[in-house]
This record gives sequence, C-alpha cells and structure tokens, in this order.
Amino acid sequence: MTDEALLHWFPYAFPFLFVGMWLIVTTMLGFMSGWFNLQQWYSDEGRDEPLVKLGGQSGAMGLGVSFSGCLVLRSYPSGLGLAVWRIFGPFQKPLLIPWREIEATEKKYLFFIRMVRLDFGRPSNGRLTIRSKVWERLIQAVKPTIV
Repeated sequence: MTDEALLHWFPYAFPFLFVGMWLIVTTMLGFMSGWFNLQQWYSDEGRDEPLVKLGGQSGAMGLGVSFSGCLVLRSYPSGLGLAVWRIFGPFQKPLLIPWREIEATEKKYLFFIRMVRLDFGRPSNGRLTIRSKVWERLIQAVKPTIV
C-alpha cells in the first residue's frame, strides 16, 4: 500500500483504531487494578437504594492504578458500593462489598494528606485507597442504620 492510499483511508480507519485501543487499555487497567477479580466476588445486583452517593471521586487500586475523579462511591446499609464511569471502565461492573469484608487502615501521604486504605476480604483479595474525608462521609451515612 502506498503512502497516498494510506493517507486516503486513515480518516475512516482512525475511529475504529481509537476505539479498539481504548477498549484494550481500559481492559488492561481493569485487570491491573484487580477490579475483574473483585467483581466475581462482590457483584452489585442493584437491589438497594444507596444512603449516600459520591460521584467524581478519586482512588487507587491494585498495582498503582489511579482512578482520578471517575469513581462513584455509594454507602448502602449492607456495604460499600464502587463503580467506575462507564467510559473509563466499559467492562467493569459495579461492586458491592459487605461492611464485614472491609478493613480500613489510616495512612498519611506526604506527611499531611490523610488517606484510608480499604482491604476487601479476609484474606485480602483487593484494595482501594481513598481520602479520609470521603471515607468518613460514607461511614457517617450508614452509622444511623447500624445503631
């Protein structure tokens, strides 16, 4: 194929190449973050109504995969709901982790940024690190239902 023929077909082929690459990259991030492993254990059936829903949140999962501003965190009476914006995780299903399966550990990054590392399962089969303020809002929403 000559350069001229390639340049002629490129505008038509580019959208398919872009979408294909996007799907490959988001799928790799799903594996590296541990999301696909977690969704086989903690699938969210969508039965309950959340007590609080926090969209546009950031967090880190698995092998250093950062979800910057594209996480949706929900607090249910039964557990913590996790979802990623569909555009950034087309194959990542929403998760619902029971409260009894979550172990929270406070951490400080750069000496002053308070974060919480959430380990899922016993033994841990996944983790998420989020800001302490976000974790506190999720817990405060569910406390009245536990008492």
